[in-house]
Amino acid sequence: RYRKGYEPYLLMKREFVPWFDERMRGYSRNKIVQVNLLAEQLGVGLLGHDEGFVVHAPHAKASNFKATKDSGQWETLLDLYIEIRRDISLGEFVPVVSFADKKRWCAKAVAANDQRAVIKKKLQAKRVRR
Repeated sequence: RYRKGYEPYLLMKREFVPWFDERMRGYSRNKIVQVNLLAEQLGVGLLGHDEGFVVHAPHAKASNFKATKDSGQWETLLDLYIEIRRDISLGEFVPVVSFADKKRWCAKAVAANDQRAVIKKKLQAKRVRR
């Protein structure tokens, strides 16, 4: 079961993955925002795999961690995260993106509007088959 603040490994079809918000640059909460959007605003159920596992090898802190902290960006990202969390709780969050290929962006934006309904429909179909 998903708990706020965790960054689970996700396996899902690319067509259902929401865009990352481009304002979340640096080291802080970018994946958490994406998971919150999926779990809370879009209503995607996140389940643990009973027999699967992932090994996380210890590693040094990411190079951009120190740069994010030292530049003051950490506080900016925290403020942005609080704003995004509020928007997600209201069901109003849309990731900020900028693409050179506007046609692709528009298609993705339209698809994102229908995403929740499509996912729910597929999940319901699977439940009926069981």
